[in-house]
Amino acid sequence: MCMRAAFLGAVTLMLAGCAGQPLQSAATSSPVAPSVSPSPTPSPTATPTPGPHFVEVPVSVTKIANAQNNNPWADTVLFNEVGLQSGQRIDYRLSASATANYACNSTTRLDQSNQQVVTGPVVASGSFVADATGSVMNQLTLQPPAGPNTTCPAGYELGVWKISYSDVQTKDTTNGVVHPESGFGGQAQ
Repeated sequence: MCMRAAFLGAVTLMLAGCAGQPLQSAATSSPVAPSVSPSPTPSPTATPTPGPHFVEVPVSVTKIANAQNNNPWADTVLFNEVGLQSGQRIDYRLSASATANYACNSTTRLDQSNQQVVTGPVVASGSFVADATGSVMNQLTLQPPAGPNTTCPAGYELGVWKISYSDVQTKDTTNGVVHPESGFGGQAQ
């Protein structure tokens, strides 16, 4: 009996503490526990509404966007930010570190002897207006870093044949919210 009273007293303390109600004495002379709901319903102010934050976009949707950007060396990132004010203009900055392998290419072959690697930061930015639900779903596209100043043999043109993007992130610069994105890369076949 004492064990049961101690257990019920501990449960009462726990539930009262979670519900933010003043604590009552846990000691009871009766085996009947005080009336306490087993799972208190939090008050509407207990959980604040989250502010601006990003939600994940399915990878399959991102792959489709990259396939449609008309540049196989670019990285198109779709993003979805919620918790914004309806009609609010938000500035976004997409940034990454890119490594591009350049070489003199022709329509029939790649000149492996004249390769150069360029690594550097790449950035894309844009401003978008939050819709009636307080969200912005849009995309920004990173382009490869500028190629080296190289002269190619006659019939060849300098171009990317391999690229990778790392440390990719989308930033809502208006509200200071940052979202890491997955990297991207590709190689000519």
